[in-house]
Amino acid sequence: DELFSKAFMTSHNISVSGGNNKTTYAFSGGFLDQDGIALGSSFRRLSLRANVDTEIKSWLRGGVNFSFAESKQNVGTDNNTIMSALIQQPTVAVTSPDGSFDGPDDVWMPENPVGLASIRTNNNRKTNFRFNTYLEATLLKGLTFKTEVSADWNFNNYYYYQPDYQFGIKTSDTRTSKWTKTNTKYWSWRNILTYNNTFAEKHNINVMVGQEMSQSNWETQVGTATGFLSNTTPDLSAGDITTSTTTGSRVVNSIASFFGRAFYSFDERYLLTATIRRDGSSKFAKGNKWGWFPAVALAWRASQESFLQNNEIINNLKLRAGVGQTGNAGNLTGINTYYKVSQGAFAPNGSLVNGMAISKLGNDKLKWETLTDYNFGIDFGFFNNRLSGSVDLYQRLRKDVI
Repeated sequence: DELFSKAFMTSHNISVSGGNNKTTYAFSGGFLDQDGIALGSSFRRLSLRANVDTEIKSWLRGGVNFSFAESKQNVGTDNNTIMSALIQQPTVAVTSPDGSFDGPDDVWMPENPVGLASIRTNNNRKTNFRFNTYLEATLLKGLTFKTEVSADWNFNNYYYYQPDYQFGIKTSDTRTSKWTKTNTKYWSWRNILTYNNTFAEKHNINVMVGQEMSQSNWETQVGTATGFLSNTTPDLSAGDITTSTTTGSRVVNSIASFFGRAFYSFDERYLLTATIRRDGSSKFAKGNKWGWFPAVALAWRASQESFLQNNEIINNLKLRAGVGQTGNAGNLTGINTYYKVSQGAFAPNGSLVNGMAISKLGNDKLKWETLTDYNFGIDFGFFNNRLSGSVDLYQRLRKDVI
C-alpha cells in the first residue's frame, strides 16, 4: 500500500485544419501528465505536429510536415524495489517514530523499499524531432521530378543519483551519480525523375530513375561519479575525479544509391519490369563499397485474352515470374572493417602509463551480401472473385554472407 496508490492522468489535445483547392494544412498539439501508481513514478509528454501541402504553381507542388515530442519519465519504484518489498521483514515499518525511514535488523534483508524510492533520482528525458519536405514539378506531359529531404533526430538523457542512507542497520556511505546521453541523427535526400505515358491505347510505359543519399549518426556517453561531499549537488563534476569514469562511442554510417526502373505493358496482358540499383556504403573498405543489384519480372494476365474474356468461371488469371538481387550491409560498423583502437594501461619500462593499442582487427575484405530471389506465382479468381488467391514458389540464395 505504501508503494502503490491511485494515480491521476490528464490529457489535453488541440487541432486546427483547413485549406482550399490549392493549399491544405493541419496543426495539432497535445500535453499528457500522468502520475504513476508506483511511488515516485510519473510521465509527462508535450507533442506538436504540423502538415502543409500547397500548389505553388500550376506545375509545381510542395509540402512540409514535422513533429516534435518531449517527455520526462520518473522511475521511483522499479522491479528490484518491488521485490524488496515482497521479501522484507514484516516487522519493519515505513518510518521510525522520529520520522526517518525504518530498516531491518538483519544484514541479509533488503533495504527499506519506500525509503529507496523516495530518496533517489531516476528519470529519463527524451526529445524527438522529425522533418520531411518535398517539391514535385511537372516538367512535361507525363514527366515529373520530385525531390524530398527527411530528418529524424532523437536525444535521450538518463539521470540517476542515489544519496547515502541509513535504514536500520542497512547503511550506504556512497553517493553515486550516473548520467547517460544517447543521440541519434538521421537524414536523407532523394531525387526521382518519372516518365509515364500510353501510346496507341495499348502500349504503356513507366520509366523512373533516381538517386538517394542518407547518413545516420549514433553516439553515446556514460559518466559515473562517487565521493560527493553532499547530496545537494549531484552533478558529475562535483564528484571525486579520482574515482569517476567516463565511456563513449560514436558510429557514423552513410549510403549513396542510384537506381532505375522500367515498366512496359501491352494491352494490360503482357507485363515486363526491369530494375537496377547501385548502392555504396561507408561500412565497407575501399574497393568493396559499391555493389550492383539488378532484377527482372515478367507477367501474363491470361484472363485478358480473348479466349477467357467474359468467362463465367475464370475472371482473373495471372502468371508471373521474376528474379532479382538485393544487397545487405548488415549491422556492420566501422570497427568490423577497420582496426579498433582502445585506451589502456601499459608498462613498457616497468612504469605504468596510459596509451593506445589495437584491440580488434578489422576485415577489409568484407563486402555487400547479395541475396538472389527466384519467384514464380499464379494469381487467380473464380466466380466473380468469390474464390480467389495466390500460389507462389520462392527460393532465396545468399552470397558473401555477412
